[in-house]
Amino acid sequence: MSTLGDIFGFEKFHAGDLWKRLKKDPKRLLLGVDPASTKLWNAALSRDDKPLVDELGGPDPGVYGRAEAAGVPTTAGKGMHDIAHVIAAAYGAKGLSGIGAGSAGGGGGQGVQQYANMLPKQQGPQDTRVAPSAIDEHLERERMKQAMRQQIAQQMQHRYS
Repeated sequence: MSTLGDIFGFEKFHAGDLWKRLKKDPKRLLLGVDPASTKLWNAALSRDDKPLVDELGGPDPGVYGRAEAAGVPTTAGKGMHDIAHVIAAAYGAKGLSGIGAGSAGGGGGQGVQQYANMLPKQQGPQDTRVAPSAIDEHLERERMKQAMRQQIAQQMQHRYS
């Protein structure tokens, strides 16, 4: 089979395996499918469930063994999931980069300030206004740029007419 065929074959096996496990115990959808929530619910309910997916939503480590036992090639599928994990981790790190002061992304606490600006201001008992969000600030900057462009265009038109 081709590499692409191996990937789709593994994904088909993984989807079927996941479906069988959920069909066998449907309440797992509510009791957690990832390692963290499974561990919490196991502790709370004295259960011994195994996670259905890994930390990032990919196949749990046991599915590779089950797929190989069923004769499904797993090398290409595992490689694709490894790539997906790297991409997800990069996006997660980028999202977290602005949260702490002096963080790796150079955000320097801007993320914290952005979220703090979204919280209601406590200026008085009746004041429940929310500070402008980053989107509102961006839109205001764009409006100001547009107004400046129009002013410059009018000045240029006036000067050369």
